Parts: sequence; C-alpha cells; structure tokens
Amino acid sequence: DECEIYKENKMIHCYECNVCVKRMDHHCVLSSKCIGKYNIIPFYSFIVCAFALYGLSIVLVFYFLLGFTRNK
Repeated sequence: DECEIYKENKMIHCYECNVCVKRMDHHCVLSSKCIGKYNIIPFYSFIVCAFALYGLSIVLVFYFLLGFTRNK
C-alpha cells in the first residue's frame, strides 16, 4: 500500500528510504541505506573489515608507543 506496487513475500517497506526492500534486515544510519537480501553480505564484510582495521590500528599505535620509549 505504501509504494503502490505488488509486494512479494518477506518484503518490508522502509519509511526512512520510502522503498520496499526484499528480506529487509535493518536501515543503516551510517550508510543511509536499507540492508536487505541483495546487499547484506557486502555490508557485513564491510563491518568485519572495519573492525579488523580498527583493531590493527590500535595494536600498531601501542607497538610504536612502546617501541619508541624503550632504551636501546
């Protein structure tokens, strides 16, 4: 009714994007997109890579901070 189109099973209307999304998981505030059937794998891959890079940056910061303070 919202989009005035035929909705298949498991389609949900996103009121923030004003579109219907197949197998909608959630609306991502960071990317301003709906996460559904066709983009859930790239979305979770992005999240895993972002956390991995964040963890690596924390490790490198502590490594260089501790490495430069040692007496040689």
